[in-house]
Amino acid sequence: MRRFLIALGVLALLGLPRAVSAHDMCFPSDKTPYCLPDPFSDYWELNGGLPVFGYPVTAKADELNKDTGKMHPTQWLERNRLEYHNENKGTAYEVLLGLLGKERLAQLGRNPASEPREAGAKAGCLWFEQTGHNICNIEGTVGFKTYWETHGLKINGMDKFSQSLQLFGLPLTEPKMETNSAGDRVLTQWFERARFEWHPKNGAEYKVLLGLLGKEVHDNAGSPPPATLAIVSHRTYVDSIDFRWIVGEVVNNTASNQQFVKVIANLYDAGSNLVGTETGYTILDIVKAGTKSPFSILILEPPANFDHYTLQIEARETTTAPLDTFAILSFGNRDSEIGNYRYVYGEVRNDTGVPVKFTKIAITCYTKESTVQQVGFGYTSLQNIAVGQSSAFEILLSQWSGVERCEAQVQARKQ
Repeated sequence: MRRFLIALGVLALLGLPRAVSAHDMCFPSDKTPYCLPDPFSDYWELNGGLPVFGYPVTAKADELNKDTGKMHPTQWLERNRLEYHNENKGTAYEVLLGLLGKERLAQLGRNPASEPREAGAKAGCLWFEQTGHNICNIEGTVGFKTYWETHGLKINGMDKFSQSLQLFGLPLTEPKMETNSAGDRVLTQWFERARFEWHPKNGAEYKVLLGLLGKEVHDNAGSPPPATLAIVSHRTYVDSIDFRWIVGEVVNNTASNQQFVKVIANLYDAGSNLVGTETGYTILDIVKAGTKSPFSILILEPPANFDHYTLQIEARETTTAPLDTFAILSFGNRDSEIGNYRYVYGEVRNDTGVPVKFTKIAITCYTKESTVQQVGFGYTSLQNIAVGQSSAFEILLSQWSGVERCEAQVQARKQ
């Protein structure tokens, strides 16, 4: 009996779990007061244990699954969330994981679909066309790729790639330096169900660690995403005279009007090393709260080793309201004499209540998927427009292929 008690003491010192019944698993009280009941305990042990899931941070309780609209027994762990699905009883899908990578990004106000896709597959990496991202190693055979490939859910009859996909999901971002919940600046890559962090000072086995997404999502449940300026969608292309452009749309999610809205493009090579920066501004001088504006960035001489880019926004809050009360009397498009170019034209009326000048027309054109295909701007034919007076405009746009529809926004200055 004395030897048995000593053994239990050693387990407690190591922070390892101990079984208190045939199925329940408990942990040292200084680590967590919660136990893992069956079948969560078996699932935890089989599929990676502490490094993959962490300690439980709640007891098991019924919670609403927003996707199914049903209540499921649920337990939150430091790195994930376990759900019991009775409808799958007796199958490998009796316990399911939450999409905590996606959920945490949403809490942070980040939309991975609006972040840039990489140019394509990289040598020695795993490429995922669905999201446009690679998973690569960082030091030889050590890194995110090896970690992703060597961990997965143990499901009979499923190949290793699919097992890894079930555990971590697809990559949602490219690796970049971010600050984690502990305040450390680490190379980070987000996945549907996980966040990979690179800790170069650790031993080889622990250089890749999983972020504490379960704790972060649970602790921030119900918190609205921070109000920010955000990129809705964007793309890059090379025009007919070999200039590269980045075009897209900014949405103002804040409660204030914003001016001098600058969009900064950070340019990287295939190894994610910064090789240049370029800047542009939104076409509308003032982006009102709750509205959008197109933007464009011209890259005259892209670095020879340019591979991909990221975008960030800077702006200044303003109490000035733009003069934008115009009636769009007509709006259409027609062929031009230049291939893949088209004229967008129309007529607007000044309903602002004051005489205006320099009336700018901002054009945003979208694909059938409602992503930005092209942007542009021009001015009305009349420089000065009296109250109630109308004026025509005509704007030549390139890259017309793929355009499904266009929208016009109008702003002017007071005379």
